Order: sequence, then structure tokens, then C-alpha cells
Amino acid sequence: MKRHGTKRPTTDPSISVLTPASPRQIPLARVVLDARIALREFLLAAGMKALLDELEADRTVLCRPKGKFQDDRQACRHGYDTCPY
Repeated sequence: MKRHGTKRPTTDPSISVLTPASPRQIPLARVVLDARIALREFLLAAGMKALLDELEADRTVLCRPKGKFQDDRQACRHGYDTCPY
């Protein structure tokens, strides 16, 4: 069976690939809306980071730093008890 090549559009030599296309006009309302959305996302990300930093600081105060041994705690094994039987 013979394969048929697809027809490719020919490029016009008068149009240079390097010339910029005509500038697209974007409505001002769309630009303002995009700026507001970007600002809201930035503020939410910054707020979440600040909240997580505060929660981590509270956890460190209450539970002491992660991975540090606590000398004033007494080690014990759980799950073992003397049986009266």
C-alpha cells in the first residue's frame, strides 16, 4: 500500500519569520483583573507561610525542638506489666 504525503501549506516568502506580529490589544479591565488575581494569590501564599512559621514556633515551644533528647524525661517501655496470675 502506498503512503500519501500530507499537503503542507507553503510559506509566503514576503512574510519574514523574524518580523513581530501586530501587537494584540488587551482590554484594560482584563489586565486589572489579572493583576488583582495575581496579588491575591501572592498574599495568600505569604499569609500561609507566615501562619505555618507561627505554628512551627508554637510547636517548638510546647514540644521542644524536633529530634532533641529530653534529659528530664524518664524512659519507660509501654505494653508490659506484671501479671497477678
